Amino acid sequence: MRLSRMYLPTLKQVTTDSDYLSQEHMYRTGMIKKLYHGGFSYLPYGNRIYKELEMNLEECLEDYCTNEIYFPSILCNEGMKGNRYRFEYDTFVINSDRHLAIGLERDEVVVNQVKGMLTSYKKLPLTLFSKIKTAKKSKNLKESLVGALEQRYHEIYAFAPNEESLTEIMGEIVRNTQSILTDDCVWVKGDGDGLEYREDNALYMNIENGEENFITCEKCGYSCESSSLKPYTKAKVQDFEEKEEIYTPNVKTIEELESFLKIEGYRFVKSLIYSADGEYVMVELPGDQELDEYKLAKYLKISPNRLELAEAEVVREITGAEVGFAGPLNLKKEVRTLVDRSVTQMYNFVVGANKTDYHIKNVNYERDYEAEIVEDLLEVNSDSKCFKCEGQLNIKAGIKVLETRNYGQSFGELLDLNYLDENGKKRAMNYGVVRIYTESIIQGLLERAKQEDVFVLPEVLSPYDLSLILVNPKSDEQRELAENIYKTLKNENVRVIFDDRAERAGAKFKDAELMGMPYRLTVGRGAKDGVVEWIDSRKGVKEEIPYEKALNLIRNLDRA
Repeated sequence: MRLSRMYLPTLKQVTTDSDYLSQEHMYRTGMIKKLYHGGFSYLPYGNRIYKELEMNLEECLEDYCTNEIYFPSILCNEGMKGNRYRFEYDTFVINSDRHLAIGLERDEVVVNQVKGMLTSYKKLPLTLFSKIKTAKKSKNLKESLVGALEQRYHEIYAFAPNEESLTEIMGEIVRNTQSILTDDCVWVKGDGDGLEYREDNALYMNIENGEENFITCEKCGYSCESSSLKPYTKAKVQDFEEKEEIYTPNVKTIEELESFLKIEGYRFVKSLIYSADGEYVMVELPGDQELDEYKLAKYLKISPNRLELAEAEVVREITGAEVGFAGPLNLKKEVRTLVDRSVTQMYNFVVGANKTDYHIKNVNYERDYEAEIVEDLLEVNSDSKCFKCEGQLNIKAGIKVLETRNYGQSFGELLDLNYLDENGKKRAMNYGVVRIYTESIIQGLLERAKQEDVFVLPEVLSPYDLSLILVNPKSDEQRELAENIYKTLKNENVRVIFDDRAERAGAKFKDAELMGMPYRLTVGRGAKDGVVEWIDSRKGVKEEIPYEKALNLIRNLDRA
């Protein structure tokens, strides 16, 4: 590929709000361009990198990625027996009766592609795979490929006659995928999306500034996603005391109440009012804890993006007070009230009085009020303990690059997905999914590469084997030698990016550094003597050698 024919808008510097060094590098190298907050286009070089990863990934999964299937992003929920096809945001209607929406889960749709066809054990196991592109509506978009509005990923669907066969297939897919990643990855237990009949696990790349959190226990080694762990609380048994209304002028936050009343934060219960897909709900949790909105949305069976704090006017209408003084007692307007189970174990706590500038102390659950109890709504924090060994938990940052969803026989039983075994007996099929987040892999691998002293594109992402730089196109000797080397390498199927542009030498060298090819060959002043500069970025080698020796080095490279 001649660089003079590639659109490569590199930048000297760029300002970004991203926490990732790699995001800035992608902008500067002309891999991607920001269209709007959370929206990016892949420019030619970035698109080649994506396709390189895709090709390497599918080569690793060749035994499983042989049956590709395509699904549109917009699907219909008609006839979904198990009601497991989740919709994202508002549906829309066509032909007066068809309700369509952007789907997040395709399990039932996939099952319907094979239902009635895989009728015998002789046709099993089977794997299908699909390249998915989906969008999300979110107010919490990040300046990164990981947190973008639109995501692309590979999904592999496995159908097997028994649990052993399904486990073997999914395990092989995972091992093959891990072979193209770095060693520093962690397996954690997934949250199962609230489904008791599904076992989820996720693979995270350890990235210090990653925007996705997972939990590990120092003592027993247990690990899980942060949304699947029950936090530790500081409740303790006390005798009930009489309720008392107290004057707290302009004291609204937990921190202000702690200072004003000289009471620890865990003695308060805070009440938060949310708009949840058109319904208003009040959520109560200990004052020293934070709400995990993902858990709340999952409990309410809505998208997290349909959840937002109620406006001040709504809070006044429901409580009769300004924001900061809401509580579960004496509401002006009844709303669905949810309490985290930890609140039911607290005693003589302080709540808002639903009266501006007032709170009530010595409130106790059951004695003074009751509500809808939710097992866990709390965000994990530094006080959380492991439910297995009570060891200290660590909250770690990373990027989720893969997850597995093992339904076992449950989905087969739910959707009547059956086959006849070798004895002619009808059995429910085993079903599982492996989802590989391709763009997250790119972000994670580039982040690792960017943290090194010299940026070298990982082999699995590199669309070229080396950069060939022609320093001065006006020099006949340099141009002829560079063209000869380029044609020779092309004929030998070496992937070369040839910088033949009429640019300054410094600009060419800088662009080559940004592009991060592991090897570089420079044709400059030594061309008249047949000498070129050879750089091996991985080994830190830089030397001037005859071009024939350079060609032999290239021929002996361990290329992808």
